[in-house]
Amino acid sequence: MSPNLDYVTKYLDYVTKYLDYVTRYLDYVTKYLDYATRYLDYVTKYLDYVTRYLDYATKYLDYVTKYLDYATRYLDYVTKYLDYVTRYLDYATKYLDYVTKYLDYATRYLDYVTKYLDYVTRYLDYATKYLDYVTKYLDYATRYLDYVTKYLDY
Repeated sequence: MSPNLDYVTKYLDYVTKYLDYVTRYLDYVTKYLDYATRYLDYVTKYLDYVTRYLDYATKYLDYVTKYLDYATRYLDYVTKYLDYVTRYLDYATKYLDYVTKYLDYATRYLDYVTKYLDYVTRYLDYATKYLDYVTKYLDYATRYLDYVTKYLDY
């Protein structure tokens, strides 16, 4: 063979080997791109799941926020109700204080009335005894006058 033909043959062998390497490299790149595509599909699905989860979490947080708003309103109403109850109890306490004072005064008055009635009862007892004595005296005087009248009639 001629030296030029040997050189061309060697050169073509190198080119063939190089093209084999390039083909293998392109196969590896294709496989890598397939794996990358699958990975991106998985990542996309995962992100879809994450997006759904975040949507559900957002809705849940909205419900929780509404619930907390309702709970806050309810606590406000309960607080107002307890304020009214506290005021009512304060008024009731003041009223009971007045009633207690009134009952104390009424008790004192009844004590005075009782003492007065005791005095009146004693006075009536003394008056009754006095009337008994007067009645006896009048009986004696009537008898005496009867005797005197009988004596004068003789």
